[in-house]
Amino acid sequence: MKMESIEKGVNMNRIWYELTYNGQVYFTVYSDDQICKKFCDMVSRHEGDVSFLRDTSKFYLGVTKEVLAPKEGYIAKIDTEGYGLASLYLGAGRNTMEDKIDFSAGIEVVKTVGEYVHKGDVIAILHSTNKDLFAQSEQKVLESIQIGDILIEPNPVVLGYVQ
Repeated sequence: MKMESIEKGVNMNRIWYELTYNGQVYFTVYSDDQICKKFCDMVSRHEGDVSFLRDTSKFYLGVTKEVLAPKEGYIAKIDTEGYGLASLYLGAGRNTMEDKIDFSAGIEVVKTVGEYVHKGDVIAILHSTNKDLFAQSEQKVLESIQIGDILIEPNPVVLGYVQ
């Protein structure tokens, strides 16, 4: 049985994990309160706001924009450097040392090499606190992806084992 998802969160001073299969939560595992107290202590020692750990709804996730497939076909190639630059354009990195990093910025990859997409399918989701940055980033993502008629087998995740 393959788990669909493992959700992790912090709520009410407890860290929890939920394992889901076929839309049904099979079990929830709660950590020991001592572990959570230790983690909260570590966050506060680093001048972090522990209230965010107790109430995760406080996190501001910014705004999002879906990047849509321009045509139908198989995703043949993704230029990861292009995705990295698109992420930089959103504020997830620095051009200079003085630039501030937007920690809510980034790219959520929805479709990857070998997957079939229809025109208008969501292939990625852009995240940022500034919606004015979406145009340049979206253009870079679209330039970084190749969609063709032939199924390209994705590279294996594990290339080999050392014994």
